[in-house]
Amino acid sequence: MRKKIQSSNIYWLYGKHPVDSAINNVSRIIYKILVTKNTNQLIDKYKNIIQNKNIEVEVLTNKEISEKIDIQESVHQGVAIQVKKLELTSVERLLKTVNENSVILFLDQITDPQNIGAIIRSSLGFNVDAVITTKDNAPSENATLVKSSAGAFECVPYIQVTNISRVLNELKESGYWVVAVVQNGTSSIQKVTKFNRIALIMGSEGRGVRDINLKQSDITVKIEMSPKLESLNVSNATAIILHQLYALGNKK
Repeated sequence: MRKKIQSSNIYWLYGKHPVDSAINNVSRIIYKILVTKNTNQLIDKYKNIIQNKNIEVEVLTNKEISEKIDIQESVHQGVAIQVKKLELTSVERLLKTVNENSVILFLDQITDPQNIGAIIRSSLGFNVDAVITTKDNAPSENATLVKSSAGAFECVPYIQVTNISRVLNELKESGYWVVAVVQNGTSSIQKVTKFNRIALIMGSEGRGVRDINLKQSDITVKIEMSPKLESLNVSNATAIILHQLYALGNKK
């Protein structure tokens, strides 16, 4: 009989896309897979990985999975895995892996895991090297965040730091231009595309980019939009900015 696993670093991840991406991630430690008869084909698909990693498999009903992980049936989609949180990389290690053209995204006290998950999904789509948040006032890896990323969390480094301002200063010394996205920005995103390395800061919907981080910026930009609307959801705003950067010349 297997010993019951208990740790703050271990949780249930659920949903077809997140589970599929997690199983394909060689760095992801997986302890158990829960499936229904209708999703049992997942076991055949990843038979070798499951055997090599010695992952326990349990076939249950949708209701039993819901009761086991305390999630509604429509949310888990008939599949869940018990995983260990990914090891966090450091900014120093990250900088050793980036190309000459690089975008690193900073989230300044954005707290909603669904927004962050959506932002990570956009980050993968537009070749962002990493998403950096604070250790305080920002969620660590959790099921809601990972599911909202639709599997992108396995591919985009998610780094939490004590002091964003200090990291921004380090990046400036490494050749990055710090760009803050604010409502009263003085430039358009087109002016930013001349920079090879960009550290992009997005602030919370209420407070925006904090002054301590705004002081580190080399340039501030805004999203051009109709005066009929004051602001956008932060995940939508981030997707627009990242797409513009990607389309206007920061493709890799």
